[in-house]
Amino acid sequence: MKLLSSLKVLLLAGTFFLSGLSKISAQEKDTLKNTFLAYPLVFYLPETRYGAGLATSYNFRFNKKDTISPPTQIQFGGAYTQNKQILIYLPFDAYWRERKNQLSGEIGYYDYLYYFFGTQEISQDFEESYSVRYPRFRINYLRKIIPNVFAGARWWYDDFSIYRYQEDGTLAKGIIAGSGGGRSSGPGIVFNFDKRDNVYFSRKGHYLELVYHNQDEVFASNYNFSRYRFDYRYFQPFGKNMTLASQLFGDFMQGNVPFFQMTGIGGPKRMRGYIDGRYRDHQLLLAQTEWRHFLSRRWGYVLFASSALVEHEWSDFNFAYTKFAFGGGIRFAFDPEKKINIRLDAAFGKNTYGFYLTVGESF
Repeated sequence: MKLLSSLKVLLLAGTFFLSGLSKISAQEKDTLKNTFLAYPLVFYLPETRYGAGLATSYNFRFNKKDTISPPTQIQFGGAYTQNKQILIYLPFDAYWRERKNQLSGEIGYYDYLYYFFGTQEISQDFEESYSVRYPRFRINYLRKIIPNVFAGARWWYDDFSIYRYQEDGTLAKGIIAGSGGGRSSGPGIVFNFDKRDNVYFSRKGHYLELVYHNQDEVFASNYNFSRYRFDYRYFQPFGKNMTLASQLFGDFMQGNVPFFQMTGIGGPKRMRGYIDGRYRDHQLLLAQTEWRHFLSRRWGYVLFASSALVEHEWSDFNFAYTKFAFGGGIRFAFDPEKKINIRLDAAFGKNTYGFYLTVGESF
């Protein structure tokens, strides 16, 4: 993304973000009241030209007497671009019955242009673009077994239809799994230990998620592969308004994995500063740390750094090839009582950078 285009995204999104803040103050008085935030999006990117849309976040409790369950959060976003691209997404996190039940996931439809940089096994020095349409359905259900321990299942479904390739690119040659698109579908098993003080903005506690996920023809998938994943997070408070947050994340895959399902770095959550999928393959080990400091009830800032190893096989891991990124950002608590924040981050990696405006923390 060119610098001028990035600045346009920041200025336009930031303008609408600030214009919506005045609508929130009336909801502060009652922590059990529902909270709704909506703001328009206007942007310009080389791959989309001009685009416009709407982003919303709705936070509520199924039972206002249930103060143990975190607030349920439903987000919705939609955008349409000058290049006739469509993005519609609805991620959600629901909690009820004193957090005995948790339901999370995403429903979406995308018609978009992405970039492919090869894999660690089939590397290339240039980026190639491809256009794809796909529906997405992801759902996870967890049930509390004992205090702080949850177990459950998930199902993930994507159906990639790639309708435009870059001439002479790796994908057009069909030499990598997933070049022709296809469907990935299958169940998973999830174990979760969660002793955080707040699921949306944690200041203290531990979190661990263990996942086994299988995609197979039996489950209407065009590809057969397995995923083993762990996600450990630790939060240490300092004083009243400062926190050191850390994350260690591993994602390990076996089988015939299509490139669009491979693990990797980039985007607003894992290794900010890199384009989503800039480095991808079968094995990922990632570490992130973030210093969070709220200067007032509503406003704060963060400083963060991350590193990652991405390889085809475990045996290929070599710390000499570690990727690094760092950055900072500002936070605005549009709901200080529920600790739900809007974040604006700027991040920088090796010969790359990225800007992010979204609701909720990276981890």
